[in-house]
Amino acid sequence: MNATVQGGGRLGRIESWAAAIAGLGVLLMMLIGGIDVITTKVLSKPIPGAYEITETLMVATVFLALALSQREKRQIRVELITEKLGRGKRLFLDSLAEILSLCMYGLIAWFGVQAAWESVQIGEFSSGIVKLPIWPAKIALAVGAALMCIECARASIAAIRASLAVEA
Repeated sequence: MNATVQGGGRLGRIESWAAAIAGLGVLLMMLIGGIDVITTKVLSKPIPGAYEITETLMVATVFLALALSQREKRQIRVELITEKLGRGKRLFLDSLAEILSLCMYGLIAWFGVQAAWESVQIGEFSSGIVKLPIWPAKIALAVGAALMCIECARASIAAIRASLAVEA
């Protein structure tokens, strides 16, 4: 396990478990997709609901892995302009980016929790060939976005502290 995650305490462990679940989702999507292609081409019988299962797993996979990738700084970054700035300005822009990310993921989490709650309350199912519950994906979205908010808050505090230490 990465040293960054090991130093993350309880939050790091939760993020690691969420990412492990996301990894299982990727594995399931690969298996379903591969088997669906084989059964469709060889037997002319696609797996019923393969598309619906894959799209549900996709949401869970993406959102559950976000916080860990943020903690490990594995998000895509374009540094064409910031690499030319001094360390203090770069740290300031990092803290600004973290705060803006916190706001964005806060909105996603807020509306995600509302959508998940409503989905659970009404017992929402997909309208495809196979009726699949939608609420697990909506819960995964809300949980993943909430974990990302916590991670962005942690990272913005660290970036602000580092920025202030450079200025002092």
